[in-house]
Amino acid sequence: HTTVEFNYGATAAYEKPAVTALQSPLSSSGVTTVTRFVADATNPTYYRVTATNGHYIVFDAGKSFTTTAAPGKKILSSTDANLPKSIPDNLPAGAASSLTLGVNDCPVVKGVEIYVNASHPSLTELTYRLDHATETADFVSSNTGTSSNFNNTAGAGLWQLTVADNQPGNTGTLEGWGMVFSCAARLDVNKTGTGTITSSTTGGAGSIACGDTCFSEFDLDSSVTLTATTTGNWAFDNWSGSCTCTYLNCPAAGACSLLMNAGKSATAEFVEIADFITYTMPDNSVYFVDQSKHSPAAWLWDFGDTPNNTSTLQDPIYSYQSVAAPFTVTLTASVGAQQHSVQKTVSPLVCGETSLAKITATYATLQEAYNAAGAGSEIMVHARPATSPITEGFPFDTNANNIIISGGFDCDFLINPSFTILGWPMTIGGNGSVTVEGLIIQ
Repeated sequence: HTTVEFNYGATAAYEKPAVTALQSPLSSSGVTTVTRFVADATNPTYYRVTATNGHYIVFDAGKSFTTTAAPGKKILSSTDANLPKSIPDNLPAGAASSLTLGVNDCPVVKGVEIYVNASHPSLTELTYRLDHATETADFVSSNTGTSSNFNNTAGAGLWQLTVADNQPGNTGTLEGWGMVFSCAARLDVNKTGTGTITSSTTGGAGSIACGDTCFSEFDLDSSVTLTATTTGNWAFDNWSGSCTCTYLNCPAAGACSLLMNAGKSATAEFVEIADFITYTMPDNSVYFVDQSKHSPAAWLWDFGDTPNNTSTLQDPIYSYQSVAAPFTVTLTASVGAQQHSVQKTVSPLVCGETSLAKITATYATLQEAYNAAGAGSEIMVHARPATSPITEGFPFDTNANNIIISGGFDCDFLINPSFTILGWPMTIGGNGSVTVEGLIIQ
């Protein structure tokens, strides 16, 4: 229940028979009962107006009322300190009064109902006009009414009522007035990757079922749950914007709940789980590097050749018997109870780089690279297995200036997953230091 001010004026105003008509637009089904009662000795007289849909207003001489309006309804009354106001005789300018809505009071207007309490010897001589932004609605000779003129406009700002007398001979009084707004809030949804986003709502209308980008307007103050679903190798990763959770901490898989008390936006990111890249090694084997998301607990590689060779290592190195034909490689990554698979075509290559070592330039021998190395240099050395070790003598016969020698590099000197075998003795002399890694001396 929400209690707000409703400026209806003196107690006598409530006792007019017009109270039934005054409240009749409370629902499209109309009012079923108007009940007058006294709550207790300390409270004034109350009226309870009940509609067929269960919506009701209780108001009293204290100028307040309580409403059970469903989500989507906003009930406001004028807080104009100058009420009541005199309605001049036969003057189009009439008596003007206003109320103001905040940015989130009614983000998108879907309908308005107006209730006016005015006194005049001949009420049929009065006209009622409502203005907001660039829109206007006229309620000729009626102190209540509904209008769709303001639909789909922003509710924020000034709403002005003008009550005018259009016949000579009488003046009147604008006692008070109020409005019931039907309101919505817009929810924009975006996504990256492949997946589907749907919505469910509690206490209001609105629906989302989108591909790349979509939006819907939901009843103000309704609760909306967005759910991100995927198939195949794609999985939900995270929500951002008005929704902020990840696959690790969302309350339900891919779900996010929002209270639509303002316009909001949310973005869902979907990612491919299983993924890998490859490097060609100097011996023409292939280094497979797992790039899977969401921290898999297990891997299964099918290298696509005959016989059907497999591996359960995270980052295996595999030697194909042929470098002529492309092979379809399948990686299956297990994340929790889910298995995600990706296939890629791999064409084993003959290493085109014949140099043995590299600093910034390449060198045919390890000794040449060492002799050219400056202080702090790293010498990258091709991987060499025991079946084809480096067979050059390698004396460090000059001063070593904090040089690093790293073995086990791939064909293009990008990564060193393996080792380099030195088949001959290595003699170290001089001063300084040499850091050696990825080298095995037979």
